[in-house]
Amino acid sequence: MLHARTLIAAIVVSSTLAFAPHPAAAQSDVNCPNAVPALSEYLKITKASPDDHQVVANAALKAAEAYNDCGRIVLRDTRQQDNKFQYSEVREASFRIVAARNFFAMQNVKQARSEFSSAEKLAGDVADYTNRGSGSRASIFKDSADEIRGQAKAALDAMNDAAKNPAAPNAAASPAAMASATPAPN
Repeated sequence: MLHARTLIAAIVVSSTLAFAPHPAAAQSDVNCPNAVPALSEYLKITKASPDDHQVVANAALKAAEAYNDCGRIVLRDTRQQDNKFQYSEVREASFRIVAARNFFAMQNVKQARSEFSSAEKLAGDVADYTNRGSGSRASIFKDSADEIRGQAKAALDAMNDAAKNPAAPNAAASPAAMASATPAPN
């Protein structure tokens, strides 16, 4: 049980601030202006109640959904560039990581696993993207997407290891392995 607690502590180390946008990002987002209200609410909540994992998780999910909506709008507008869609996917994935870490802190492993998995897939789609029309150029958000995917994968691996053997030490659950990364700025 001690190692399961260590795992929880490691995942939560940067739960609220991991992948959090820079405070200025809440004031405007030229790529996803419709996400600004959710971002503002997220920042307000994380400042007022950083230790209330349920409230932070809900705010992070609202921000993630705002970026999901942004991505759908971009897909409907054929004039939009791939970069805006990939931006929305990276931002959505980053907020799903925050939500997952907070769900995990509340010991809601099923929801945490679901959010980590969603973040890993979204970030993976961007990290693995190449624009065939531009000489196989990678996404400009590749580095951020790789970091987010790595964080999600590390958390999922740690959760799987802990589930297989809750009493065994888990190197993947160390705070260093769960260190946060910040998505690319607007």
